[in-house]
Amino acid sequence: MSGGPRAPAHTSGNAAQHSTSDEAIRSRAIEAALSGLSAQLGTLSADDDPIIDVVADHRAALDAVDEGLRAERNEREMLDAMRRADALLYRVLTTPPRSLSGLSVLLQHLSRHEWDNPEGPTILAGAQEAGDDGLRDAADSFLARLGTAVLAIRHF
Repeated sequence: MSGGPRAPAHTSGNAAQHSTSDEAIRSRAIEAALSGLSAQLGTLSADDDPIIDVVADHRAALDAVDEGLRAERNEREMLDAMRRADALLYRVLTTPPRSLSGLSVLLQHLSRHEWDNPEGPTILAGAQEAGDDGLRDAADSFLARLGTAVLAIRHF
């Protein structure tokens, strides 16, 4: 954590008041930044960030797999649907977000439980356990790439 040292709890007088004043200033600055950020987020669209469309395509592919399972489609169709979902998941994991709204969509999607099963792993955890080496490698290096992408977002 940053922000400098805090006054010990047993300190009295001006030092404690100064620490409280610093926290109040920091709190007001954070509130101002967040209010400006939420106004800015309202103006962003999928045109501003390709990851939004990639996530939507992956969700559609997952829905197609789920629908195929319920409809008891043949094995070939199911394998094709699963390969498509995996290929799109690879794109989700390797397409950097360009905006805060894209970052939010990406993180919310990857934190969803696979097949909407609360007992199962999240989409990201499932990718880390994938049998496909490329998908597993993309999942394992996702957070490092995401850290770089966050630094590049200029919507502050």
